[in-house]
Amino acid sequence: MEKMSRTVSSLLCTLIAATAVVIGWYYAALPASVCAERGSPCKGTLSAASLRHEGGECRYYLGAIPIKSAHVTPTERPELIPCGTPFGIRLRSDGVMVVSVTKNSPAEHAGIKSGDVITEVNGTQILTNSDISGALDEHSTVLLTRGDSSLALSVQPYSDPDGGLKIGAWVRDSAAGIGTLTFCDPKTRSFGGLGHAVNEETTGERVPLSSGEITDAEIFDIVKGEQGAAGELCGVILPDETAGILAANTAVGVFGELCELPCREPMPMAFRQEVCCGAATILTTIDGGAPREYSIEI
Repeated sequence: MEKMSRTVSSLLCTLIAATAVVIGWYYAALPASVCAERGSPCKGTLSAASLRHEGGECRYYLGAIPIKSAHVTPTERPELIPCGTPFGIRLRSDGVMVVSVTKNSPAEHAGIKSGDVITEVNGTQILTNSDISGALDEHSTVLLTRGDSSLALSVQPYSDPDGGLKIGAWVRDSAAGIGTLTFCDPKTRSFGGLGHAVNEETTGERVPLSSGEITDAEIFDIVKGEQGAAGELCGVILPDETAGILAANTAVGVFGELCELPCREPMPMAFRQEVCCGAATILTTIDGGAPREYSIEI
């Protein structure tokens, strides 16, 4: 009997500790403030925690357990234009990205690594691949960024058969591709699209944006996504006319400003606590025609 009592007590303590950990995680993860339409009570769900308006305040609940209060900012419900149209991307990097480093080369001996972004050589700003060879001398200082850090490295280049100077690093100064335009703001013409960063294909690192444009594109095929493998749009970039200017390349997509608004009506936008699981539709283009609606499940 005593042994059973100890077992029950141990399980109870474990359950209480696990509950405290879960509540602590939700307390830290849930936002301290939310936006809601003026005159409407806050309600909805965030990360399985329900948001309720009780006693004159907004509070998160996990089941029947109160987690914390949330400050509500009254906001006019924004309207955005849903797009679903393909676009071409031409992106120039802020510096040049090192794709690979030759073994036993001056670059390797200096500590340059794949994924580094070279921004200066001997005080000369580097924007293109050809800028590097023009700035090198026999004893060069290379300024680069690696993650959030800046490094200055000393490199001693070698002479190639043509008499030029090399450091043994393959670099890339631009990227191009095709994505889908997600939305645009009818008031500002700002847009978002692609849904993920433009990454260098060899290193997988996000390309730091210096400048770029988007153009029209035409889709002629798709590769369907499967578990563990992303899908792919197959098409061609139509470079005749610039459709917009890129301003940011982020982990959740590319953003910028369109030259002209698409001929579609704006729709009211949901606040994030209003998004819920269930049936929905998306707009996308999988051939040369116009965007179409497709059923999905969130």
